[in-house]
Amino acid sequence: LQNISVTGACISSEILLVLGQEIELHVCRSKDLPLKAQVVWIKGQEYGVSFLLDTAEAFANISYIMNNEIQQ
Repeated sequence: LQNISVTGACISSEILLVLGQEIELHVCRSKDLPLKAQVVWIKGQEYGVSFLLDTAEAFANISYIMNNEIQQ
């Protein structure tokens, strides 16, 4: 995980990802709060992903992560 915001993140991966691919990220240290995301850009082994916040649970997960896991 390179960086994260409410709408997406920049990640690095040795696993090849493709544009448009949907993935599941687990970025929370204190709870298992998966986030569905879609690959929106690729630069080498770095990937930009946009979170798919299509459910109340997904919104609650990113809210928890941003408020409790990310140091301001």
